[in-house]
Amino acid sequence: MKIERGLPLLLTLALLGCAEPVDSCSEASSASEGARCDFDESCREFRDGPTNCGYVDRTCVDGRLRVSVIPFGCPTLPDAGSGCGAYEPPPAMTSTECRSDADCGGSGSCWAPGDTSAFYVAGFCPMECANDGDCAASQVCVELNQGSCSQCRERCTATSCSRWETCGDDGRCRPQRCDEGYACPIGSTCVPGGVDDVDAHGCTTVPCDDDDDCGCGACVFGSCALGPGRCEPPRP
Repeated sequence: MKIERGLPLLLTLALLGCAEPVDSCSEASSASEGARCDFDESCREFRDGPTNCGYVDRTCVDGRLRVSVIPFGCPTLPDAGSGCGAYEPPPAMTSTECRSDADCGGSGSCWAPGDTSAFYVAGFCPMECANDGDCAASQVCVELNQGSCSQCRERCTATSCSRWETCGDDGRCRPQRCDEGYACPIGSTCVPGGVDDVDAHGCTTVPCDDDDDCGCGACVFGSCALGPGRCEPPRP
């Protein structure tokens, strides 16, 4: 192959196939399918719409980048209104509706419906164990209260877990995933395998720009909620 004198170096390398291979997920996200690659992990990107929802998987197969698109329907919520389902509006004259902290006039914080993080107190149950070895043979060490403490509990059975839990092979109850029968609440959608803002059941809130994107709910901090938030004392 003859290379003309003065041909730019980068073009020369490309013609010779000597360009550096893609070696990470960050590089793969901007590379074209078929590009030379050298990495082992599977790279997954989640697209949440509003009209182009799904996963984009990028893997390196036999030294070449392979791109697979797995689409799913973008979530929408019907029946527009100010509140839906179990939403309870803020008490009249004692609290102000809000969709962001800016609505609270600088004197408080906006709390989305169901947000109880300010009232959670860690450490009110004893720390009984660090691992299963600290418990009796029929028990396992279970984290409680968002990991603030742990206690020895009897291994679960097929009927001992709560309605939306499943008994795992390790003897612990685990949250039932939304692709196993759990119903995501209004304002959220099932994204099994997702990694961004996904709860233990595999549900994630529907992104929004305004209330019209949320049907019967309200857009609070860019995510659909059962209804508007409420202005309360500033977050700690």
